[in-house]
Amino acid sequence: MPRRIPIAAAKRFARENGLNQVVVIAWDGECRHVVTYGAPLEDSAQAAESGNALKRYLGWPREELQAQSSRVRRAIANATKAKDEEIAKLRRCLGVAEETMHAISAALTRTLTAVGQREADELVAGVEKFESMAKEAR
Repeated sequence: MPRRIPIAAAKRFARENGLNQVVVIAWDGECRHVVTYGAPLEDSAQAAESGNALKRYLGWPREELQAQSSRVRRAIANATKAKDEEIAKLRRCLGVAEETMHAISAALTRTLTAVGQREADELVAGVEKFESMAKEAR
């Protein structure tokens, strides 16, 4: 008997029998084996919890219980990575917008000394409009 029952065996059994979840418990004469499979992600999580319930009932050591199915762990890791990448993109975009606003502000300060008050007021209004648009983009 193998050290572990392959998940592919449970998957094959599920497909051949039209099942959404499979929980296999086996004994090879030396040790017990538990393998779970669930087709959709929710079924995978439920099958894993059922497998853990069996293991707890049979007195398996706590470290041999998996909190989640491997598919659920991968899905969470992928979603977390995608979220972190999107946050990084937004931060880069906001950083560019802030740098642009600082550059405009510095240019405005230089311009105030060179032009009349009316022209400066128009520039201030333009910067305020830009800042408002940047805040809305956030």
